[in-house]
Parts: sequence; structure tokens; C-alpha cells
Amino acid sequence: MSITAVGLVVLSGILHALWNLLTKQSRDRLAFLWWVLLIGCGMYLVPTLRWGEVQGFTPAALPWAMAGGFCQAIYCLLLAAAYRHGDLSLVYPLSRGTAPIFIVLWATSFQGERVAPLGGLGIAAIVVGVYLMHLHCLTAEELLKPLRAWRDRATQLALLLGVSISLYHVIDNRGVELAPPFAYFYLMECFVLLFLSGFIVFLRSWAQLRAEVRANWRAIAFVAVFYFLTYLLILFALTEAQVSYVGPARNVSVVVATLFGVAILREPAATPRLLGSTLILSGLVLLAASP
Repeated sequence: MSITAVGLVVLSGILHALWNLLTKQSRDRLAFLWWVLLIGCGMYLVPTLRWGEVQGFTPAALPWAMAGGFCQAIYCLLLAAAYRHGDLSLVYPLSRGTAPIFIVLWATSFQGERVAPLGGLGIAAIVVGVYLMHLHCLTAEELLKPLRAWRDRATQLALLLGVSISLYHVIDNRGVELAPPFAYFYLMECFVLLFLSGFIVFLRSWAQLRAEVRANWRAIAFVAVFYFLTYLLILFALTEAQVSYVGPARNVSVVVATLFGVAILREPAATPRLLGSTLILSGLVLLAASP
């Protein structure tokens, strides 16, 4: 894997963690995400028409883009709720770490695939990492407390986020086989905006939307750029390296987001969460390396 590819992938991971940090810090997270999508879709329209190879987009990809857009709209709803109830250093690693486990579950349940020993080891590392994320400190008396954490609202929402991430990844893997990746991605994000706008009509007033953009317009503008740029960087990295290398390296964002949570937001349980996120990252690498 070239130095260029490593740099692009690590930068993508940092930017992904950064826009999650800014979303967590916003006042009305659902309104924040809606503005991000609205501005981002407008901002990237011209680049998509010029560089997205839209002429290669086939009608067969349209249902996949629509289904992926719907799953991502649900993801935005869950993300806003999860960050309202829980810490960045808990929600982000838990949701991003469990998503690949759900993908493996779908593959074994519906496609008859088997988990290789290395993949099983990766899943075990993720499970242990997730468990450690719920410890307040590394003491013997704390070890049984995470068993009660599954009743916690933030944990439940983070797990649902993992399910939604796994679903739109499965859908997108099929969609990009039928259309140029960037053109497909842009159309899917337009569907995300469309579906999320349908929810917004019932969940927010125009006054609430306007109040959020007035309070956080700088952060919204930055995230609108980062949200799309993280995917573009991955596409560029794929021209320099194999996808089997790019995927695991991209997951450095799990540790970065945890660092943001404990260092910037002053969230508690720094040591268990950093250790847990490192184990989750290791498990993701093992899963990606599994045949």
C-alpha cells in the first residue's frame, strides 16, 4: 500500500470522525444533518456532472440507490438520537464496530457463507472491545456492570446504527457494480436528502431548522464538505491500493473518534474506551484480512 494511499485513507478516517464530532456538538443534530445534506448535494452537483461519469449510470442502479438512500436516512435519524443520549466515544466505536458483524451475519444467514478462523478471531476482538467500552474503569468489580448496559438507550441506538450501516453497505456494494461509484454515491445522497426531508416535515418546524443554521452555519458548511470528501478520498485511495487494504485502514476513525470524545468533549472512562476502540479496530482489520 503506497504512502499516498495510506495518507488518503487516514485523512478520510480523521475527517469522518471530525464531522461526527461537529454533529455531536451541534444544538439540534437532526436539523444539523439535514442542512449538511442539503448544502452538500448542492455543492457537489457540478463535480458530479463533470467527474462522476453520469453517462455510465444505468437504470438498474436506481432501485439500489433509492434503497441505500432510505437506509441512510434512517441512519441519520438514529445518529441524531444516539448523540442526544450518548457520548461520541461510545456511540461511534460501538456502531462502526458492530456493523461488520451484522454484515457477516447477513452473509452467513442468507448467502450460506462461512466465517473463517481469522474472521472469528476478529469478531471476538470486536465483542471484547465493545464490552470494554462500557466499563467506567479497569477493576474487577466493574467487569459485570456492562451486562446491564444493554438496557441503556445510547447503547441500543448505537446497535441499531450498526444494523443500518450494515444494510446500506450491502446495498451499496451491489449498486456500485451497476454504476460509476461517485455518480451512484451522489444520487444515493440525494435520495437520503429526499427521504430525510419527508421525516423532517413531521419532526421539525421551519423555525427550528432556521435556528440551527443561524447558530451553527460554519460547522454545517465544514461538515457538508467533509461528508462527501471522505468518500471521494476513499475512491482516490482505491486507485492506489487494493480494497482489502483500504477498508481496514479506513477504520482508524474508530480510535480517532474516541480520542475526540475523551480529549475534546471530556467524556468519561477514557482508558477503557481507548482500549476498547483499539480492540475494535484490531478486530475490523482481522475481519478484512479473513479469506
